[in-house]
Amino acid sequence: MAAEANIALGNVQKVTEWCMSGIFGSSTIEPGATGDAVANFVKGLWTGWDDGMKIINQVRWGNTESWGHRALLPIPIQVLSANENLTQNPGWN
Repeated sequence: MAAEANIALGNVQKVTEWCMSGIFGSSTIEPGATGDAVANFVKGLWTGWDDGMKIINQVRWGNTESWGHRALLPIPIQVLSANENLTQNPGWN
């Protein structure tokens, strides 16, 4: 996640250097790679994680358009009860 944060902040060169140093294992990133190329490489590092992490990552990366109301998780009833200004996410009523 530090790599993703640095990419979002525009520190692509820093992440490229991390990739080339072997910190993430072997790398096919070349010096001067675009931000998109580095971001895609970093996202690819997560492919071996369990399904729970895959869902979290898809939400973080904004890949939930086809999920409909399931793109947002339900807010626990205890949280809703404790704050009258909150309303349940759509589709979870």
